[in-house]
Amino acid sequence: MERQLIIEAFKATTSANGQKEATEFLNQNSSMIGFTSLLLDIVSDETVELAVRQASGIFLKNHIRELWVLDADEVGKKLPIAEQDKVAIRQVIVAKIISAPEALKVQLCVCMQFILRHDFPEVWPGIVDELLRLFSSNEGAAWYTGLLITHRLAKIFEYKRQVDKKPFLETMARLLPVFYARFAAIIDDQSQEANVLQKLMLKIFYCFIQFSLSTDALTPESFGHWLALFVKIVERDIPTEVEQIDYEDRDETIWWKCKKWALKIIERVFERYGSKGHVEASYKEFAEYYTKNYLAPVVTSVLKVLERYIRKEYVTNRVMYLSICHVAEALSHGSIWKLVKPHLDVIFCDILFPLMQFTDVDQELWEEDPESYLREKQDCFEEVRSPASAAIRFLNAAAKRQGILLPILTQVITKLQNEECGPHDLDGSLHVIAALAPTLCEDRRYKKDVEKLIIQNVKPRITHPAKFVRARALTVIKEAAEAPFKDRMFLADLVETITQRLKDPNEELPVKFEAAIAIQSLVSNQPDNVAAFVKPRIGDLLREILRLLAQHNLEDLPAVIETLIEAYSDDVIPVAEIVVYELVQVFNQLAKADDGSALNENSMTIMGVLATLETILQLVHDSQEALDKIEPIVANTVAEILDAFAADFFEEAASLIDCLLTHRISPQMWVVYDKLLDAFEAEGSLFFTDSMPAFAKFVTKDPAAFMADPQRLLRMLVLIERVLNDEECGDDIHMYAVKMLEILLSHYKGHLDQVYPQIIALVMKKLLAEQTEFEDIHAQCCVTLIEALNYNQQLFIQLISQYEPHHANNFNWFFEYVYTHFANFNGIHDRSVLLYALFLAFKMDKAIRPSIVNTQPQKLMEVIIKLFEDIQKCKKLIHEADDDDSDDDDSDDDENEERDADLQDSDDDINENEQEYMLSLEKKMAADVSDSECSEERHSFVEATELEEFETPFDGENPAINVHTLFMDVMNDLESTDSPLYNQLLAIPEEKKTQLKDLIQLCHQEKEALRSRQLNSSGGYNFNNSADVPSNFAFQ
Repeated sequence: MERQLIIEAFKATTSANGQKEATEFLNQNSSMIGFTSLLLDIVSDETVELAVRQASGIFLKNHIRELWVLDADEVGKKLPIAEQDKVAIRQVIVAKIISAPEALKVQLCVCMQFILRHDFPEVWPGIVDELLRLFSSNEGAAWYTGLLITHRLAKIFEYKRQVDKKPFLETMARLLPVFYARFAAIIDDQSQEANVLQKLMLKIFYCFIQFSLSTDALTPESFGHWLALFVKIVERDIPTEVEQIDYEDRDETIWWKCKKWALKIIERVFERYGSKGHVEASYKEFAEYYTKNYLAPVVTSVLKVLERYIRKEYVTNRVMYLSICHVAEALSHGSIWKLVKPHLDVIFCDILFPLMQFTDVDQELWEEDPESYLREKQDCFEEVRSPASAAIRFLNAAAKRQGILLPILTQVITKLQNEECGPHDLDGSLHVIAALAPTLCEDRRYKKDVEKLIIQNVKPRITHPAKFVRARALTVIKEAAEAPFKDRMFLADLVETITQRLKDPNEELPVKFEAAIAIQSLVSNQPDNVAAFVKPRIGDLLREILRLLAQHNLEDLPAVIETLIEAYSDDVIPVAEIVVYELVQVFNQLAKADDGSALNENSMTIMGVLATLETILQLVHDSQEALDKIEPIVANTVAEILDAFAADFFEEAASLIDCLLTHRISPQMWVVYDKLLDAFEAEGSLFFTDSMPAFAKFVTKDPAAFMADPQRLLRMLVLIERVLNDEECGDDIHMYAVKMLEILLSHYKGHLDQVYPQIIALVMKKLLAEQTEFEDIHAQCCVTLIEALNYNQQLFIQLISQYEPHHANNFNWFFEYVYTHFANFNGIHDRSVLLYALFLAFKMDKAIRPSIVNTQPQKLMEVIIKLFEDIQKCKKLIHEADDDDSDDDDSDDDENEERDADLQDSDDDINENEQEYMLSLEKKMAADVSDSECSEERHSFVEATELEEFETPFDGENPAINVHTLFMDVMNDLESTDSPLYNQLLAIPEEKKTQLKDLIQLCHQEKEALRSRQLNSSGGYNFNNSADVPSNFAFQ
């Protein structure tokens, strides 16, 4: 491996000619010892061309990422980096980063992060000492490198649980004192270089405290020293030369970034650890100290940032957002409210209100690209961090205080009633009302007056000449839709006015969008009140929203359509065919583009359209006539998705197919069945779980049609085999494939003789695959094999004798295996199948009966009792869960408590529900830790599995195979035909006999209840479950 040849190869990768050959050459040499060290040497060699060094840096980064430590599935397939190379890399990489130019520093730091993720602290504990040496240096390059590496280390541990952060916390305990000394030494240095170092320190500190705070490494007192540095950064002036930079570029300057990170730390520490009465119990002491000693001075400093804005000095949007949010959060404390209250009028008039107005930037974007304007305003990540959203947060915090809400409302209402008020002031006033509307609607003192407020000051603005005022007025309607509207004439006029905004061909897109959302909000919050006015317009509304959706890729609109459909289903059914047709047209338009990019760009909207189609299908599922009209339209759409192998929408396509199979399987749907199988052949097996409900219906809904074409069964088996052989699927998906085999066996008894050996082979191969412990997939394999035993006992015994581990004795092994692990079977279905297998074994001829029946009959009876007990426990837990869900639904209204009083100036805003939640969360987290520590020692009881939704003869309210009645029949039969076994089964300990007596009574009751249900279905009588049951073991 010659160094120069490697350099020439990297040089060749930078040009199109010879790139492929050079890459192959490098890959061939990459497994050689010394290759990784050579790469690092080339990257740091200043005599080599920069382009070649960058190419080798990228190769080194990927090489270390893939081969430093191999993933479990790659062991044996690839050669990892040699240990001697790893040692050499760890010895020199820090020095290489120091000397590397900035472009290469980034690549090497990524390499460092990969190495630290695997080697720290066990393999490379000495990196901490190296970092301390770097920070002890007087060279700026050494500091900078130390900070870059520490930041990478912090990112590794940033999202880990506190218990898993111990190595990092111990490292930071050693580094923090050095950090602080260095930070304090350069805090007054406003040079670019010093601020780069400060920013890195701030980012490291933020990673350190973002999700947990080590009060051992950072006590309340020691944090005060750090806080003083952060406050100094917040307060200090920006260098005058920054004023020469364009506004749009100032955000990216290092000085404003330092302010941003300092404020992020201040806000995060206060919000999560420092706000008395709002933190976890473990941070109570820290919060009390912070609130008492630091909060007021910090808020005073942050208010100075807002003063700059009032003086018309430039402040970045991000800094404004963080500053306002911090003050708003602190207003929950009476001491801070007293500090801020005297300045509230200035804050509202000169900061909050201007921030809530439509801006020139908004105007420019609206004019250039209305759709982009809407996207930006609806983007939860962008909009939630805007200064306007912070202003809303501040307003709502202040409005909780006594005597604040009405004066603010009075100011904006006065503006709205002033005929000379300009459109921007109107917009700001409406925005304030929209922000306060939820508070008004929740307060029993004000909510009755919201309707009057809307009638007089908001509704007229829906037709205002300024488009952004119209849009904002509609936003107010959306936010105030919870108010009790009682004026029927007003409601009728309001719905008509909103509908006209949607229907007006000259109306602007953002206004139409807000109109659609306003209608959705009214319908969601008071469907009965507006029903009389929306229902006559349901067709117009749906058409206009669908037209809007067809013309613009707006993700929120499908949800609007769904709301209308679900609220007024009876009125939608007559136009369902038209709505479905329009939705399909929207889908076609969104899914097709000349450049092929549409599927990616429009995927969320397309999913919304397909979900709406599913809602309509569920809506009309009781009307075969409506389904007959809709099915061809939807089936064609599904076929297009499958033909295009559009994997992103396979889940939605499978759900649509499932809906179309509710009542019958038409000839067109059998075509879709073939296309679904074609799609799996092209795209792989990962979507089998999503398609399982549809496949189950294809198999069970019309058995005669399924078997009419032999290819349907054969192709299904080919698919199942492919799924089971696909290692990428994993056991979760494999379980669904094995379940499908169980469904086939249970529904086609006597009709699968030709493929029966293949089915046994597939299940046995999966069951006997290498296993360390009994998993859910093994349980499903056993259940399916029991179904196969029921299908053909003689052939089953013959076939499984062909397999390892015991060949001819496999039948005995299988029963012993199943009942050794019976406690690991979950749900009602699997336990019922296990019981059925035992009953089959009891009735077998003695010559072929499993040996466990003869050797351990008492044990088997105890297993039977336990399985029945667990089935009853399952039923009870399922019933309780249903009751809990019902209680949750009934208590929704209780969660939104009405306000009836304001906070006094000295009051702290402590939410008792929040405190209870925090306490319960801590208890849960402690319980989770305890659970994880003892999880190996206990078995978690599972009352229902996901696979139980696919019914077999064992399932349903009136199962064809009822194990309770079957148990009685089998025991009666044994008593007369095999009394020795019968007596042995009953020779159980006395405490078990009591349980058996209870089981017999339960089985008697179940048998009579079944008879009662059968009589009820034919108009008979109800049976009394409390009937007397014989006290002895008579199974009649």
